[in-house]
Amino acid sequence: MTDPNPTAAQTGAPPRTPPSALGPVYHQLSTDFYPWTEVIADLRMRAQAGQSLLFQAESPAACARFVWRDGQLLGGYSGARDLPFSALMRACHVPA
Repeated sequence: MTDPNPTAAQTGAPPRTPPSALGPVYHQLSTDFYPWTEVIADLRMRAQAGQSLLFQAESPAACARFVWRDGQLLGGYSGARDLPFSALMRACHVPA
């Protein structure tokens, strides 16, 4: 059945896709082969641009998550304990 009140045409810029609908920027990166310095530089650039981000790192033994809101690092955790981002980068042998 068709709508008797058709939607008016939109003008201007197309609607912006919510960041949550975009999906991951990086997915299943190997810590053995991927250049982590590039990933960290990209995260810094996105945070400086004021983006909200979720970064999750997983291994068979552990998982860590970090959250940025409007470019500010709110914190991170692994299991039941808080985890500084610099500690994760040291564990991955990346200068933070």
